[in-house]
Amino acid sequence: MHKLHAKTLVAAAGVRVPDAVKLEPDVTVESLGEEAARIRAALGIPVMVKPVSEGGSIGLHVASSDDFAVSSAISCAEDGEWMAEAFHTGRSVSVGVLEDGQGNVHVLPPLEAQTPNGVYSYAAKRGTAECDYHCPARVGAATMEDIERQAVAAHRALYCHSYSRHDFVVGEDGRAWWLEVNTLPGLSKTGNLACMARADGISYELLLTHILRGADVDRRARP
Repeated sequence: MHKLHAKTLVAAAGVRVPDAVKLEPDVTVESLGEEAARIRAALGIPVMVKPVSEGGSIGLHVASSDDFAVSSAISCAEDGEWMAEAFHTGRSVSVGVLEDGQGNVHVLPPLEAQTPNGVYSYAAKRGTAECDYHCPARVGAATMEDIERQAVAAHRALYCHSYSRHDFVVGEDGRAWWLEVNTLPGLSKTGNLACMARADGISYELLLTHILRGADVDRRARP
């Protein structure tokens, strides 16, 4: 629920994350240009502006040109904490991690969401914008292995339990960048986690059974 803290923790565990900075609170119209210049100096262009504690790509804005574009993105920030993050173009890939009561993990086949503009937006996630899905994701074996390694490392670094879903962007060079974790992903039959499970031969009913069993495990007994 706090993307900046999560990035710090997973980076310390060897997960590759884009650079990011917190936006200054209470930015005024007069100070927009100064704040945009600070963000651009720290992260370059393009950058993504988004809430620190929000899901579903709500509030996401990409500034791809200059300080004016960054200023426009910052001006859309509403209440709460906001952040700017270096924007890496590439394939949007999600991967689910399942964990049993003994701490053993199983990584589901990564799923790729293909959109016309390369941004997996709120509209794309809700089915109101064009989006094609590919599972397994169309990435090379080395990248696939790297994504799985990073997902497990992030799952453990953040003390996730039972299941989690991790979002990445994979650049043209095959490097995968961890964006964030979702510890309560959508659980519909057509949702991303269910699609990944189905590609791995795990039925929707079995996936839900796993999640319900995980809710009955006393994590206080774990080291």
